[in-house]
Amino acid sequence: MSKQRILIGALVLLLAAGSIMINLSSEVRADANRIGYVDLEEVYEVHPEVIKANQELEAEAQVLQNEFQQEMSQLDPEEDQEQMQQVQQQFQQQFAQLQEGQMEEIERKIQPDLDQARQELGLDLIVNQEVVVNGGQDVTEEVKEHFENL
Repeated sequence: MSKQRILIGALVLLLAAGSIMINLSSEVRADANRIGYVDLEEVYEVHPEVIKANQELEAEAQVLQNEFQQEMSQLDPEEDQEQMQQVQQQFQQQFAQLQEGQMEEIERKIQPDLDQARQELGLDLIVNQEVVVNGGQDVTEEVKEHFENL
């Protein structure tokens, strides 16, 4: 008897959730013309902060690469394989941390510019095109143009 109650309760919750999703879906469809989507990678490539950050990252990566090569040249490949692997992992982690820190800073700096582009385009929302299933309008070129003119 209690299993039936649990199943009935779960069914009622599923129906309620489905009803809510249908209502939300209708609202989203009604305002789809106020939702824009962009190819985020393409848009980011032209932003001045990203260009600058990529140049800085390349310079920092070169420094790390030089340090890595110097440290590796001091090791004997036949005798120090374990240590070589540790050195390699250490430098990979350092580079990953550089990238991660830089991405966070880039996103923080780009957000106001993206918000300004959204407002100028009269949109309520801009999302990455990868999450769009149906509807919305592609504003990639408009946002790229906005970023290029910063």
